[in-house]
Amino acid sequence: MALASPSRALTLSFLENQLATVQPNTTLRVLDIGCGSGFMSDTLAELGYGGNYTGIDIGDRFRENVAYPDAFKRTFVNADAHTFTAAEPVDLIISFSALEHIPDDEKLIAHLDTMLSDAGTHLNIVPAAWGLPLYLWHGFRQYSLADIEMRFGAQDLKVYALGGLFSFMLHFTFI
Repeated sequence: MALASPSRALTLSFLENQLATVQPNTTLRVLDIGCGSGFMSDTLAELGYGGNYTGIDIGDRFRENVAYPDAFKRTFVNADAHTFTAAEPVDLIISFSALEHIPDDEKLIAHLDTMLSDAGTHLNIVPAAWGLPLYLWHGFRQYSLADIEMRFGAQDLKVYALGGLFSFMLHFTFI
């Protein structure tokens, strides 16, 4: 984590300290939207999770070499997430700085909701609205609380704010 960007370090710290309260089941069917290399399977395995991991992305950067090869049965799907349908309900739908790159994220979120198990959880890390000076037009949008409530619904929604002024200044000054 020492070489991680401040936002990645904050997110990984959040997962380490809070994921068990967000998703207490340790055997999961995971769908990782915009999975990139699939590093999230190692992150989850390091935290004691295992099961089935499906990473989906429009570019194939998925790596087969992982630190915890026995924790998850890993599958990569090179496709648009809008067209993907899981064979069975998913317990954890996760995206790490991916939704802001999807032109119609509302349509995708509605589609993903159809794949979520009854006890399932969405965990989406998105840039805050006030991050615009940091990231400019990286992706299609930044998210305010109102944007998040509109896309996911306010009922049973938990929003965690990571970072703050110190993180903003660190990014702005050094990155």
